[in-house]
Amino acid sequence: METTFTAFPSSKILNIVIKSLLLEETDFNVICKAYDYLNHFLFLHLGKESNDRDTWLSLVLSGLRNLEDEKLFKTFDISNSQDLFFCWSFWREIIDKAESFARSTKDIDHETKDDEYTDAGYSIGPNLLISFLVKMLHKDFEIWWKNWRKTEIVSEQPMTYPLLYYLLGGSRKDLVKNISKTVLRLYKRYLQLDHNLADVRKLVAMCAMLISHLDFMENYGALFWGEKRSFAILTSEVYEEAHLSAESLFFELSMVQPNWFSVMVSHSLMTKFSKYYEKVTGLFELRSRFSGLSISCDIPLIMVIDNYAHRLCSFQQIHCIFRANWHYSKNMESEFQTYKYLNKLEDTGIKTVDKIIKFEDILFRLASTTDSISILTDFANNKIKFLDEDCKGDFDDIGALRAMFFNMSAVDNF
Repeated sequence: METTFTAFPSSKILNIVIKSLLLEETDFNVICKAYDYLNHFLFLHLGKESNDRDTWLSLVLSGLRNLEDEKLFKTFDISNSQDLFFCWSFWREIIDKAESFARSTKDIDHETKDDEYTDAGYSIGPNLLISFLVKMLHKDFEIWWKNWRKTEIVSEQPMTYPLLYYLLGGSRKDLVKNISKTVLRLYKRYLQLDHNLADVRKLVAMCAMLISHLDFMENYGALFWGEKRSFAILTSEVYEEAHLSAESLFFELSMVQPNWFSVMVSHSLMTKFSKYYEKVTGLFELRSRFSGLSISCDIPLIMVIDNYAHRLCSFQQIHCIFRANWHYSKNMESEFQTYKYLNKLEDTGIKTVDKIIKFEDILFRLASTTDSISILTDFANNKIKFLDEDCKGDFDDIGALRAMFFNMSAVDNF
């Protein structure tokens, strides 16, 4: 009785279900039963409040290997690079299989009926396995991020990692390279085929957050520092190589999570379109470029800037800080209805110029936020404005920026 409500399945059973009944199976009913089994039993145990996280990680990772000797499933050392290499190889095999069947499975959802699938000439097993693994990795990542992640550089708390880190080889120096070889490769393939991208987008988001955490622990927490910059550049190259239309590119950038990563990818694309935007690191630097953008016919660039400005405001809470400051400068005693996540911004430092704002594991200077707020202030006070119906103003519309920058007579009146 290895798969009850009170006991884990063994690594060997897990491997059989994943490899034999999903990855390599062709019978529709067997694949669906295996998928249901994994969802039911494994998530039951993953959601448990357990202090022995290493046991669960070892159980899963040991099952995600190709081993000739079945007895070896009982021995797994999470600190052993050879064991983790086998996990990485198995993960790469799963991605290879999913990619090879991508064209056949692009229109298949998880509710496909047996009579629609019989004798189709392909297997949906790899596709469903990716779906399950993303669910598991996502759930594990959430638990790790909230309960196990080290939050301070100088802390006695031990360094821990999510399941995704180990599945990608468990090596800091090879992490971005391995992500590029698997996650980004599948992402590009799915983009080219217009495949369902929900699962692979979650993988990209988790990879970005994992890299940002490792950067932060190594004192590279600033937005454009560390390996996350390399990852953002690689992701922007995926969009280039997929030859997306301007509309599709904007849509995909809008779906990228978290916000700060979408900002970084957008910035990378901006610099590819024009070196003139290489030094743009905030809204303030865009101000001197508004006139040129208002007469530009480069639609992809304008759409990328739309996303860049929107996601930067969202990530740094620029609109929220601007309106909160305006509110309290006029009404010191009245309550201001804060926006979601505004209270999550943490600050360190003494002088304003030295103050550092921290959101999750990303750092940025308060001074850069203040500069960006100055643009909102000038638009709100009508010191600069887009052309109106009478052609009065400073410049023509730039994409959707009019929806972000506009005249305001009060903090809640515009």
